[in-house]
Amino acid sequence: MFSRHAVDVRYRRWREPQEVSRRLHPYGLVLKSGTWYLVAAAKGRIATYRITQVLDAVLSDERFERPEDFVLGEYWSSYLDDFQARRYTGTAIIRLSPKGRERLPANVPPEVVRAFDATAKAVGDDGWIEAVIPTESTEHACGELLRLGIDVEVVAPEELRQVMADAVCVLAWTYGRG
Repeated sequence: MFSRHAVDVRYRRWREPQEVSRRLHPYGLVLKSGTWYLVAAAKGRIATYRITQVLDAVLSDERFERPEDFVLGEYWSSYLDDFQARRYTGTAIIRLSPKGRERLPANVPPEVVRAFDATAKAVGDDGWIEAVIPTESTEHACGELLRLGIDVEVVAPEELRQVMADAVCVLAWTYGRG
């Protein structure tokens, strides 16, 4: 294995403190959906950094060796699995019209579509399908599902049904139908 240089970065993250400084031992770069990520060791553990959130980067004189057993592809796959498990903290039961089912992939992430397909069952004779989908939060789910308009009905949880109903009432009022 060849020697590498550490990098000192100033990084913006989502939690407080938002701006942090780190000395990183870069292990590799990953491109996912048009976004670059740096996989690096910092403070004794491997972490993932979105390149667009790096504010400054300065090459250090410190050299390091990447562990021989580190495989970037394996790390990334494990990282994505863990991210999905942390991302979706709830579920919702929804019903979709045939048109809503057709439009679903263009309006929600692929993992939501997969969950819908895995739990889908017909309800009634009109082609509507009911299924369980993962949700990040009530507000996020509402935003995604509102894109489907009249082709979706939230069955549960009640909190999401209410947030959807409130949003539709505000929209109706905004457009003079309230």
